[in-house]
Amino acid sequence: MEQQILDEILKDTFTLGDLKKRFLGLKLELQKKIYQGESSVDSHQSSEEKKDEIEKSVDSEIASEKAPRNDVIAISRSEEAIPESKATISEETAKWVSSFSPEMKEKINDKNYSEVCALIEGVIDKGTTLTIFFVFIPDNSQVEGFGKWLREHLKNPELLFDVKIDSSLIGGCAISYKGVYRDYSLKARIAANKANLMEEFRGYLRK
Repeated sequence: MEQQILDEILKDTFTLGDLKKRFLGLKLELQKKIYQGESSVDSHQSSEEKKDEIEKSVDSEIASEKAPRNDVIAISRSEEAIPESKATISEETAKWVSSFSPEMKEKINDKNYSEVCALIEGVIDKGTTLTIFFVFIPDNSQVEGFGKWLREHLKNPELLFDVKIDSSLIGGCAISYKGVYRDYSLKARIAANKANLMEEFRGYLRK
């Protein structure tokens, strides 16, 4: 059951950053659902105690989003504003949460909530071995296109990647996968053909 829920989330979630934001948004909605009388109360733990437990988890998630980034190159596709409270998520994230499978939401209750969260948190903690560097911030359709292609060709349906910006690439992109960096940018092509370009330029000047 928990794996089915994770698969549904990853169906249209391709970056690690998006997974973190959408998971946070989903947790907020589920917290309201579970603790507004829609679920039974565990005999060994009161509803109020469970609510406090989840609120601490959510607060911890938000705190991690507020933590300073150490990346040298700016991370793209971040929230327009870092959440300041449990009620603050971006419009884009809220729209995704709203469109998330109602059937799957119904399968999450106070009995399996912790297991579902633990599974998703495990994927987040594992991180990603793939980073794509762009000159521009890709839109959702571009991210989806890259994500589907990568999952198919790397045969990994749970693959997540990071998106970062490197304006020095001029055009194209670069990829870092499992510690190996491959540069498919215009900058790399220019560098590879630098000698030929310089010779052509000198020939032009001699005319």
